[in-house]
Amino acid sequence: MENNSDVTIESKNIFLICDSLSTIEKLKNSLDILRDNMESVLKFNNIDSAIKRIDHFISNNKEIHLIITDVRFQSSETNVIALINKLEDYKSFWNTPILIFTNHKERELLRNISRAFVHLPFRIVFTENNNDYIASVFHELIKFKIKNQKFLDLETKIFSIMEMGNRNLLKPAMESIVSAHKKDPKICTYSKTQLLTGQLFTAFWKSSNAKLESLTEKLEEVKIDSLDYKVIIEQIEHESEINKKMLNKAKDSLRKSFEARPSYWKANEALYKLHMELNEIEESKHYLNRLISLFPAEATYFLKMGKLYELSNNYRESIEYFLESASKALNSGVSNLKKEDLMEIIDASLYTGTKIMRQINVTELNTDNEGEFETELMLKDLRKNNAQIRATLERMNKQFPHDSNYLNKIAITYRRTGEYDVAEGFYKKAIKEDSENPIIRINFAMCLACNNLFEQASKMIETASRYQINEEEREIYDKARNLINKKDIVGIRKIMI
Repeated sequence: MENNSDVTIESKNIFLICDSLSTIEKLKNSLDILRDNMESVLKFNNIDSAIKRIDHFISNNKEIHLIITDVRFQSSETNVIALINKLEDYKSFWNTPILIFTNHKERELLRNISRAFVHLPFRIVFTENNNDYIASVFHELIKFKIKNQKFLDLETKIFSIMEMGNRNLLKPAMESIVSAHKKDPKICTYSKTQLLTGQLFTAFWKSSNAKLESLTEKLEEVKIDSLDYKVIIEQIEHESEINKKMLNKAKDSLRKSFEARPSYWKANEALYKLHMELNEIEESKHYLNRLISLFPAEATYFLKMGKLYELSNNYRESIEYFLESASKALNSGVSNLKKEDLMEIIDASLYTGTKIMRQINVTELNTDNEGEFETELMLKDLRKNNAQIRATLERMNKQFPHDSNYLNKIAITYRRTGEYDVAEGFYKKAIKEDSENPIIRINFAMCLACNNLFEQASKMIETASRYQINEEEREIYDKARNLINKKDIVGIRKIMI
């Protein structure tokens, strides 16, 4: 055990993630807990191997008492953000202290790292710091971990009430929040407790929306002049009043959290999400812009802004944000973003690209366009975005070489630039991995037709019909089959984009 007056921490289940012997030596000289227990410390030279061991701990319900980690590693593109994302997914790890060490050159990445932390207690030290300073920061982290448990217990209690959705628990929930702030305002700060209050009332407002929707459906099923109709009308009016109060309380609490600490990213994000729920686009943009200012390297915020502009049918602005989002994803390293976030960036970019291509009436991105200046700019952005999406997909494909979804989408990026031979190769690989996927076969057939291989295209489109096709896929299949039979390349390219 390591002691420093009131600081105590278990000396087992300690993770040390570092690939530099000199840094390990410096940390040993700075921290008694490493120097005295080095033989039992679990050592890893990259994040990937550490995450595999964490998976083992999860399956065996084992605790991790401390993680000391570098930021980047020579043997892997995965950085510490992937580790944080992993731990944040499990409540049992929410109070696991993490000491991060790096150098001053990583300040841009450190801003993104701080964004990744939601519950986990952490501190950052630099390799340039002296041993005494590193030791003092470590002890401060352990003290914070002990105190932080109070807020985590409160948060867990409130989240549980939110999940249950019992309005009778609203009053005791609020009493718990107010009491926690009064007892320990330094840990259960005003901004944090107001955020928690806002999240609580947002959750109950949403459940009230669901109740109103259910009542409205019931109303449609009864006769207007019946007693049931009058009863349901009264219930809707009563629930509408409650709904309004819940929403006002949610807005008020979230704004108070924001006003108390404008740089508090959780308050900014909660306000962004609430305004999105209310379809208040300009207000959503305001808070999302603040988040982008706070975390200029966060790919998902640029993605969300692109979607907001898409909702306004401003495709030029939209694709620029998607372009930036893909660029940030590549710079961060695809291993460090959640798989679903990466696919969202890719799908949004491809979808908006399709809309723009139809809007400016082009079927291939390598088209020499002599139209308006605005059209040329759009094409330029689309080419760049397509290249970045391809690069992202190819890096993901290295991690997941048997994923037919990635292979299919890589083929689309080559198809859009008229590189049909290359696209065909990826479609073949995709079919090898997922032979019963009709959409991949339909896409492949259209690609073959665009390459003037109509006989092969006809055979491929027929094979797609052997597998289960839903209504939407059936419509695409029928159009593609008809156009292939007519050898209508222009028509095929129009439905392919």
